[in-house]
Amino acid sequence: GREYDNVCSCFNGSALSGFNLSTSKVSAWLAVIPSSFWDSKILKKAFIKLKNLKKRLPSITLDTRISTLPSLGSSMIAKTICLLLITYTVMWNVRSLNFNKFEPYFSRDLSWIGKSIRLDQYWALFAPQPAQDAGWFIISGRLKNLEPIDITTGKKVDFTRPKRTASTYTDFKWKKYLLNIWLKKNSKYRKYYADYICRTSNLDLRSVKITYMLEQVINPNSTKYNPQNLRGEPEAITLIEQLCPN
Repeated sequence: GREYDNVCSCFNGSALSGFNLSTSKVSAWLAVIPSSFWDSKILKKAFIKLKNLKKRLPSITLDTRISTLPSLGSSMIAKTICLLLITYTVMWNVRSLNFNKFEPYFSRDLSWIGKSIRLDQYWALFAPQPAQDAGWFIISGRLKNLEPIDITTGKKVDFTRPKRTASTYTDFKWKKYLLNIWLKKNSKYRKYYADYICRTSNLDLRSVKITYMLEQVINPNSTKYNPQNLRGEPEAITLIEQLCPN
C-alpha cells in the first residue's frame, strides 16, 4: 500500500527499495545459464513437485491477496519508521568513524537490526585507513630434475617487480582468490591451491612454492619517504612450499 511505498522511498537503492533492481539483475543472469541446467533431472523433479503443490492449494483471488496484506495504518506510522531507519543509518556511519568512542552511544547489540534489513555499511576501501601494503605473487617450483622454474611463465624465476602487477593474474576472480589466501586467516586454503597447481600443470613438477612479494607503502612522515618511489623494497614471503604427489 501507500504506507509501504512511503517507507521504501526513504531508502532508494537500499535493501528495502532495491528489490526490483535486484530482480532485474537476476532475470538478466537467467538468460546466460546453459541449457544443461534447465534439462537437469533435479530441476525437472522440482518443477513437477511445484506443479502438484499448486493443484493442492486453494485458489486465491487477487482481491483476497490484497486484503490479507498487513497494513501499517496511518502515514504517520510509516514516517516514524522511516525517521527511525534514517537515524539508525546515520548512527551506524558515525560509529564507524571511531568504534570505541561511539560504541557507548550506539551499542554493538543493535547491529543485528542493520544486518537483518541490510542497512549495515562499511567503508573499508579508502577509509578510515587505506591499504598499507601491495605486492604480487610468484608461483614457482622445481622440476623432477630439481631445476627451479616459474610455473606461470615456464621461465626462470624472476623476483623483479612487473610493470603491471594486474597482468600477473588470469582474471579478477583469480586475483581475489590469491589475495584471500594471502590473509593469515585463510592460510589453510593454501595447500589446496598448491595441490591444484600440481594436478593441473603440464610441467613435470616435483614441488610447488607460492611466494608473495610484499611491498609496504612508505609513510609520508618517514625519513625514507620518496615521492618518486612510494613503495619500499619488496620482501619475499613464502606462503607454502610442498612436494607434489607422485
